[in-house]
Amino acid sequence: MHKSVDYSTCTCGKRSYHCRRDASKAKRSHPQQKHLTVYRCAYTGQLHLGHTPEALRRGDISRDELAASQRNHHPVAA
Repeated sequence: MHKSVDYSTCTCGKRSYHCRRDASKAKRSHPQQKHLTVYRCAYTGQLHLGHTPEALRRGDISRDELAASQRNHHPVAA
């Protein structure tokens, strides 16, 4: 029997994983999803799963630039 992945809901509204192991396990459960990556929330530091933005994959922006742009456009009040 497989142990379930431990997660909660982040204040930004996304599913949040408590450790990188759980996030990676969740990622492996979706092998059909291309460019899926584990990343830290720009606001809470919690771990999320998401698709790597095309501009980041192409090298047009850095991870720091992406995080800064997300912090500036986040709809959740601090």
